[in-house]
Amino acid sequence: MNTSCASMKQHSEINMPFFLKIVESETNICYDVFMIALETIVEELKSLPGKKIQEAAAFIHHLKEAGTEQKRRAFEETFGCMTPQEADEFQRVIDEGCERIESQ
Repeated sequence: MNTSCASMKQHSEINMPFFLKIVESETNICYDVFMIALETIVEELKSLPGKKIQEAAAFIHHLKEAGTEQKRRAFEETFGCMTPQEADEFQRVIDEGCERIESQ
């Protein structure tokens, strides 16, 4: 467990700016810390008036759509980047070097 995760689990409540700093700096944040932060966010959302919840929902939807669009663009940019020969060689390496899960 990384140091950030260990220190965060010692606290029953998360200081959100501190948590956000960890998320920005850690590539592998532990699941427990993530779930505590998510629960904290949900509790804060519950305290907001309806209009603010609508704004938060719209923003969250925007973030989700932006991520989906980034993935789509990345796929489109890399699709077809191999020649047929490179694709055949890539497939051969996978076939020879990767484990298979056998159905029973």
